[in-house]
Amino acid sequence: MTGGAKVGRGFFTLALFGLGLSLPLLLALASRESQRILEAAARYLHRVPVAIGLLLVALGIWSIYFGAAGQS
Repeated sequence: MTGGAKVGRGFFTLALFGLGLSLPLLLALASRESQRILEAAARYLHRVPVAIGLLLVALGIWSIYFGAAGQS
């Protein structure tokens, strides 16, 4: 594979990734009902950092546990 082909493949891969991330939101915003649901969900966004923080702490403890279990 030549350098240009690698760049083209990388561009296509990133474009497909971006489309995959954007398409569900575009579809969700296509109707009034889905817009109302997203607006209702947005009211709870202030809780997201706490939930993600707790999830990351739990994953950290989990990975330390399995790392320590692999040492013995």
